[in-house]
Amino acid sequence: MAQIIIKNLRKDFGDFTAVKESSFTIEDGEFFMLLGPSGCG
Repeated sequence: MAQIIIKNLRKDFGDFTAVKESSFTIEDGEFFMLLGPSGCG
């Protein structure tokens, strides 16, 4: 089975940090979304 592994993900926009040190695993067949504070992703 396949999986996607994300380790220590970080995304900055200038001085604003949108994602800070996130780690997760998405297993085969799972549905995954990363949403921001407004609900858009």
